[in-house]
Amino acid sequence: MKKILLLLSILTFGIVLNAQQANIFLSKGFSSEDRTLISKAKRDIQRADRLMQYAKKNYNQYREKLESTKKGKRKKGEKKTVQGKKYLQQAAIYYDKGYQQLFEVYYNYVGNLKFDFPENQSKAMDLRSQAEAEFNQGQRLLRSVRNYQEKELKRKVKFKKFMNTVQSGIDKERGAIEKLVEAINIYNQEAKQREQLKQQEENAWKNAVLQNTIEAFQDYLNRFPGGSHVSEARSRIEELKKAQQQSNDTAFNTMNSDLIYRIQVFAAKRQVSPAMIRSTTYPLYGLDGRPTYSARVGSYYKYYVGEYRTYAQAKADKLKIKTKMKRSNPFVVGFYKGMPLNDIHEAISIEQQQSGSNF
Repeated sequence: MKKILLLLSILTFGIVLNAQQANIFLSKGFSSEDRTLISKAKRDIQRADRLMQYAKKNYNQYREKLESTKKGKRKKGEKKTVQGKKYLQQAAIYYDKGYQQLFEVYYNYVGNLKFDFPENQSKAMDLRSQAEAEFNQGQRLLRSVRNYQEKELKRKVKFKKFMNTVQSGIDKERGAIEKLVEAINIYNQEAKQREQLKQQEENAWKNAVLQNTIEAFQDYLNRFPGGSHVSEARSRIEELKKAQQQSNDTAFNTMNSDLIYRIQVFAAKRQVSPAMIRSTTYPLYGLDGRPTYSARVGSYYKYYVGEYRTYAQAKADKLKIKTKMKRSNPFVVGFYKGMPLNDIHEAISIEQQQSGSNF
């Protein structure tokens, strides 16, 4: 029964150690050389774990003698546990070797990290400083037991005190490693935040482009003043402001005159989007982005460009447009009080009446 309990105790100790160490061996973000060093450190620490288990087994086997109130029994226990002390000594050497390798890799890695948020950098550097101090303490403890000779292990060194010293050294060095891992995790978490922020920015930009309004682009600039689309957003705002001003000017001129001329450039029985009629497959290709107006006249959708106060202005521009367009024969149409007139001569007559002049 005692043997079974002892075996369970050793197995439990090993499981706990492995579970504790599972999260300190990192790989993401490290160079292949550093990953190799981390793997070597892991092997050394796993070897130290096994030696520690053997030492624990030896201690549990002779615990009754070591903790006896009788001096003779205690001496016998110390004599019997010399091998366990050797295991402890070897474990201390491998723990120190493995943790030191991890410490050097992580310590240098944290020192080279570039943080975006000052508070994260400050916290990571504090953890790095604490880790250095704690590791030095643990190293002194583990190295203090390395040079014991067998004679000292037999007569001078008490097993329990020896084990406490080694365990304290392990805890200190491991605690230092965990602080460096915490600093690295702060950086990794910041990287995730950067990715989330980047995705939020891209969504905001897509939404602004979709809405295509001054307010939408300004909202993008307010939320992401250092975003990757800032220059383009400002350009879009300027373009929209100019277009808005032109629209206001056109509306003002239209309200102050019942007669205007436009140039009809296209007609179809189905409505066509401005984007489509500017493509190479439609006659409006070649208008260089002129604003397009449309009106339904009978069973046709008719498309126009320009707004002119006089027939002479419209006629002159019509000739320029005709040289650029590939598949259309543009002509001037008069609009009176917002409605297209069937006969251009009717529009010319109204213009003559308003101006009091003859053509």
